Amino acid sequence: MADQGSSAISTDERSIEGANGWVMLVVLLTSLLFAFALAITPGGPAKFVAGVLLFAVSAFSLKGLFTLEPNQAAVMIFFGSYAGTARDSGFFWVNPFYASGHAYDIADGGSDNKKSLRTDLVAIAALLREAIQQHVDVAGIVIEEAKIAHLAYAPEIAGAMLRRQQAEAVVMARQRLVEGAVGMVEGALKQLEEKKIVSLSPEQRAVLVTNMMTVLLSESGATPVIQMAQASQ
Repeated sequence: MADQGSSAISTDERSIEGANGWVMLVVLLTSLLFAFALAITPGGPAKFVAGVLLFAVSAFSLKGLFTLEPNQAAVMIFFGSYAGTARDSGFFWVNPFYASGHAYDIADGGSDNKKSLRTDLVAIAALLREAIQQHVDVAGIVIEEAKIAHLAYAPEIAGAMLRRQQAEAVVMARQRLVEGAVGMVEGALKQLEEKKIVSLSPEQRAVLVTNMMTVLLSESGATPVIQMAQASQ
């Protein structure tokens, strides 16, 4: 419980503009080539060390390159402190020591080895607890649990991200439906052949498969055409 005389700590959002990413990419690649040439050409230990150091700094600086798509933003953190927010879309370069720890979602930049806020809440909560614990250890406080209470997109992109999530859900549902339909058709054909109920030609099998897939995957009531007899040729 906070003291009456204490005040809440707030952080005002401030914009940050990165340098042109293409220009910096050319500069850094040129610096890498120069550093490599400096290190391999004869000239004594000092020249070699200078080349190695320049190569290491240039390679690390490549970490500052990043891309922002329309309606996306990147929060820049400098050693745990808020540095600013980049909102312009494009290819930019910033201080390589900036980077937020985790993306909102895997599709927003997360990966298997870097957890996202939406899909790995348990792991993120554990990391959050550890981070808070490091700050309060000096006071003898033990943090038993820490959780993200609310997580949402900014209002200006919430609608677009909701449509993307709905599309992903529809695709996954369709995949499950197709897998189930294929299994049912395969089982039906197998039973027809094993029990010798009917002998189907390749053309008749294709028609049967088409009709069954239409019935199983149609969103509305489908009316397949069933051929009762085949005209003799």
